[in-house]
Amino acid sequence: MSIVCLNGTLMDAGAARIDPSDRGFTLGDGLFETIAVTAGTPRRLPAHLARLRDGASVLDLPLPWSDAQLAQWIEAAVSANSLADAAVRLTVSRGPGPRGVLPPAAPAPTLVIAAAPRPDMDGPVTLSTCGRTRRNQHSPLARIKSLNYLDNVLAR
Repeated sequence: MSIVCLNGTLMDAGAARIDPSDRGFTLGDGLFETIAVTAGTPRRLPAHLARLRDGASVLDLPLPWSDAQLAQWIEAAVSANSLADAAVRLTVSRGPGPRGVLPPAAPAPTLVIAAAPRPDMDGPVTLSTCGRTRRNQHSPLARIKSLNYLDNVLAR
């Protein structure tokens, strides 16, 4: 079983629980970053965290954790899973909220950091295009990695 970091606490993934009213679950209100780890070191971590903070700014989503704290939790998740080379997914949602789309006045964001063996990326690359689904390039969401990837799911 894998170990995840949920809101700063390491635990078995099977024991991790997200509030059913979490806006990441109900509305896709959140962000993520996927970070490659090589020999125990996250690659381009400052750039990933800068993009996460930029996306949070677009969504007006508070990130109450420092970059140093996030780096420490990423390292802890990688280490707890006994990985040297990993793919780390850092997911942040706005946290629990009442029904409706209006964000809560004082959000309590949810943070999940999961580390898994990095998939083998060697081999041929295949390009495919999708004519029936496309992203809205004029949307402010086009440049951030939001939790709503339905266009990508449909295209795939």
